Amino acid sequence: MRVAPERDRAAKHPRLRLDRSGDREERRVPTVSLRTVLGRWLAWEEGGGWPVAYLKIDAQGMDVQVLESAGELMGRIQQVEMEVVRDTCPRMYEAAPSCSESVEAMARFGFTAEKTCASARFPGAKQHGRDRIGCEDDFIFTQERPRSQRATGVTVRHGR
Repeated sequence: MRVAPERDRAAKHPRLRLDRSGDREERRVPTVSLRTVLGRWLAWEEGGGWPVAYLKIDAQGMDVQVLESAGELMGRIQQVEMEVVRDTCPRMYEAAPSCSESVEAMARFGFTAEKTCASARFPGAKQHGRDRIGCEDDFIFTQERPRSQRATGVTVRHGR
């Protein structure tokens, strides 16, 4: 099976754009905000909605923005797991925050990290053909609230 070179594919698909080197591509994909998921799909007819005990986000450097899209419904989420990048590593994605920036943003939303950027293991992985060993780690952030408002086992997953 013959696969067309990247530049040929980009010419045939107007939504696919390549950078000058031809190494990266940009694709437009349909998205849904967490506000829609929580406010419509997990909403109760009589108002309110299902609490979310655990939310795993893997949005290629846009994890904080995905959570932010929950807006005023963010309080229904108890725990969030997301990948963060070590402060000293190059950013894999243009808008991706560093570990410290992710922890600071999550704190503004009322979430506390289970570990600090300094204590993280950052086992890393090889991704996109570039050596990223020691640059990425999964963090779990917990939003503390009174026991009566805590989630009761409903899980919503995004990404892998």
